[in-house]
Amino acid sequence: MWRTVLEFSRCADVRTDVCRTIHFRRESLVVRGDAYIMEYIVHGRNPESFFHFFEELSQIPRGSGNESGAADYVSAFAASRGLECYRACAPGSRLGVRLREFERFASAGGCPAQTPPPGLKGLSGLHFHTLCEQGADALDRTLRAFEMKFGRYLRGLTWVNFGGGHHITKEGYDLELLCRCIERVRDRYGVQVYLEPGEAVALNAGVLVSTVLDVVRADMPVAILDTSAATHMPDVLEMPYRPLVVGSGEPGEKRWTCRLAGKSCLAGDVIGEYSFDAPLKAGDRLVFTDMAIYSMVKTTTFNGLRLPSIVRWNPDTDDARLVREFGYEDFKMRLS
Repeated sequence: MWRTVLEFSRCADVRTDVCRTIHFRRESLVVRGDAYIMEYIVHGRNPESFFHFFEELSQIPRGSGNESGAADYVSAFAASRGLECYRACAPGSRLGVRLREFERFASAGGCPAQTPPPGLKGLSGLHFHTLCEQGADALDRTLRAFEMKFGRYLRGLTWVNFGGGHHITKEGYDLELLCRCIERVRDRYGVQVYLEPGEAVALNAGVLVSTVLDVVRADMPVAILDTSAATHMPDVLEMPYRPLVVGSGEPGEKRWTCRLAGKSCLAGDVIGEYSFDAPLKAGDRLVFTDMAIYSMVKTTTFNGLRLPSIVRWNPDTDDARLVREFGYEDFKMRLS
């Protein structure tokens, strides 16, 4: 599994250039020769399956070339705002090992106060993820809950992962508080700190250019586009949210208001309501902003709709280069 990871050895890296320290790492290991590959950061595992996997991992002979550090994805149960489907610490969440299960396993054969406890020999780090598009204040609250519940297990480990959901590049983000959080954990427990700010890496980057196919009159004007919320920007429906369109306003703000809709068969394939200086007509181009993150990686070919082409544009020279174009074969290969 490829993950975007920020590794902080010095918080000066954050203060000077947030994105300079980004690198990719392959977090997998081969278990029992080439029998199968398993991710060692274990997302979505229930306690029993994680501990079963951990016990298998601990049996790999040292020096075999196959060993690697294991990590436990723990649940700090620090409340985070947002939709229920994004709340990793919601009651009944499938994510994270609960403290009671972690303690039961950690103390197996000894006292939990030992460093490291007998049941955790071979464990190299802990990972939590509770944030979603949030600031450093939410991270600070999460860390205090995490330290209260799992802090005593960090000494003797080598790293801790603060997960994702950090809006580091958003205007007004408190970088100084982020640095204090990182330094506090690093210095107190002697561990390397990792973050996974996937969205922040490309926040407000990329646009989706769409063409108006037709404008129909329902209870209000509806512009049918050659794109789709359901297939090309699914977070519009899942979160939901209303993406920005260049040159548009809120409903009623400008002279002409309409609803923008996709061309799939889904009745709810609606992007939102917008206003414009003049009525839209077939052939007009609309530019949706902030589309380089989840919109690109979560696209589908529902209804056989063609995926948007990927183009690189240089704003300084106005040069555009086609990176990839999709067609019927891409749709077909997803099915068989």
